[in-house]
Amino acid sequence: MKYLIILFFALLLTACNFPLNGNLTPTPNITQAYATIQAQILTRQPQTTSSALGTTIPATGQVSTTPFSTLVMDIPLSSTQVIPTVVCDRIQPGIPLDVTIPDDTIIPPGESFIKTWRVVNSGNCAWTTDYAITWFSGALFSSARTYQLERIVPPGSTVDISIEMTAPITPGTYQSNWKLQNGSGWQFGIGPTGNSPFWVRIIVPSVTTPTITPTFTATAMPSILASGTIQIMDGSGVILASRTIGDAQTADLLLQNSQIIALNNTRLSVSMGGMPDYTTCLNISRNEVVIQIVPDNKFKYFCFRDNTGHIGWIQILSDDSLQLDIELLTWTN
Repeated sequence: MKYLIILFFALLLTACNFPLNGNLTPTPNITQAYATIQAQILTRQPQTTSSALGTTIPATGQVSTTPFSTLVMDIPLSSTQVIPTVVCDRIQPGIPLDVTIPDDTIIPPGESFIKTWRVVNSGNCAWTTDYAITWFSGALFSSARTYQLERIVPPGSTVDISIEMTAPITPGTYQSNWKLQNGSGWQFGIGPTGNSPFWVRIIVPSVTTPTITPTFTATAMPSILASGTIQIMDGSGVILASRTIGDAQTADLLLQNSQIIALNNTRLSVSMGGMPDYTTCLNISRNEVVIQIVPDNKFKYFCFRDNTGHIGWIQILSDDSLQLDIELLTWTN
């Protein structure tokens, strides 16, 4: 009996090594499976096509030897990169700006004269013969309002522009304002913003003189203490006797809240359409203390008397309440 039991266990152990019917599938090894897939990927490359975006897999089981196409993208260096603004049409005054007929030249009534300005093309566009000098405001001394340029003026070049004019018959002080105009009809000038006109200003005397006198003659009118254009920023002001920037303590006029406010006993007149002379500003009533910065006051004149007794006038050249361009003239006491 003992031998039968031993024989039974021996047969049982032997049977464990016999193969079963069918093929056994071994438990997959994850590391080996990943290595096999990786090897297939590295040895099997797709076939490129002429399309910029897709690839074509061969229909057969053959492996394509065509390399991948590479897509190169242009990436900007910086998303905050600043593109400079190109200024096409801009004028800079030449040296001198007034080649002939400086400000307040005395011209006899009805006499002809030639005004010549010297200007520099400080923009990036050439001034072609489609460009013109055009009358902008004030008195019109010439027979036409627009004169085409006679030659091309490249950027950086200087040109003298001359116009034949005639003095008015009536005595007084006159100013004629001009700008340049491009082929599209857009006008541009001098000054910090490129919007201010350049001008010719003459005095027509009550007594006819035989010739044009390019210098001042002795008259009862006082000499000019300060004149020219100036730009005032919001919150700042101007000292009229020196044509300099001041603050609320020192300025005669202050730009604030879309208004020009007279300070320190300075007083202003009502608006005038034409340029006033010394006699007009001396005798006109000056009780105003505020000028509104509105389109209706653009290019209007206002007489003033400052706290030191100086007489003069200002002209509004723009209607920008944040940075206002004005022209002023102050006579000596």
